[in-house]
Amino acid sequence: MGLEVQASNKVIIGIDTSTEFLKLGIAKENLIISELLLKVKDSHTRYLLSGLNFLLVNNNLVREDVDGFGIVIGPGSFTGLRIGLATIMGIISAWKVPAYPVMSGDIAWRANLGLIETKHFFYILDGKRKELFVMHYVKEKNSFKLKEDIVALNYQATIDIIKSYYKEGVTLIGNGINILRESKIKLPKKIKIIEGNVNGFTGGDIAKFTFDASAGQAGKIEPLYVRDADIRT
Repeated sequence: MGLEVQASNKVIIGIDTSTEFLKLGIAKENLIISELLLKVKDSHTRYLLSGLNFLLVNNNLVREDVDGFGIVIGPGSFTGLRIGLATIMGIISAWKVPAYPVMSGDIAWRANLGLIETKHFFYILDGKRKELFVMHYVKEKNSFKLKEDIVALNYQATIDIIKSYYKEGVTLIGNGINILRESKIKLPKKIKIIEGNVNGFTGGDIAKFTFDASAGQAGKIEPLYVRDADIRT
C-alpha cells in the first residue's frame, strides 16, 4: 500500500540490516543527501547506532529534524532482521517518529527502473542453508508488481523458474547471482544481470522511495521471514 508524502521538506532515514551490509541513508525533499555503507562481519547492532549518529552529525541534523524512517523488513538474514528491527523499534519509540516497512525487492526495482527493460525482474538473495530467497516481479506499465509469493528455493529450482520466463525477458539483481555462479550451475545466456555488490540499492534509495514503496502502515514493523521455521521462532 503506497503512502502519500504530505510535505516536500521531510527528512527520512533509510535503514537495511537484512544482509551482510548495513545500509543507512538520508533523503530530504526527495533527494538523497547522505549515505553510509558498511560490510558487517558480526552484528549490525554494533554499528547501527554509531552509524546513525555519524550521518546525523555529518549533515548537521538532530533527532528533532527526522520525520520518519524507512526500514527494510526482509527477506534476508534471520539474525540481521531480528536484531536490526528490534533496535529500530527502540529508536522510534524514544524519538516519537513513525517507521515505514519496505521490502528489499520493491526498493531494488525502483532504484534500477531505468535499467530494467525486460518484462520479468527477479530479486535473488542468499538464504543460507543452500537456498535462495526469490522475489519475482512482472512489469505493469512503468512499474513492477510482485507476481508470486516470496519463496526459498534450492539453486536448481531457482534456475528452473528463471528459465521458464527468460524467453519473455528476464533481469536479475542480488547476491544470489554470485551464489549460483559459485555453485557451478549455469545461468541462462539470454538474461540481463545488473551487477553490483550491494544487492541493487543503497540506504539513500530506501529513504527516497520509502513512502511509495511501503509494504504496510507506519508503526507495524515486523520481520518478513520466508521459511515457516523462522516465522515460528
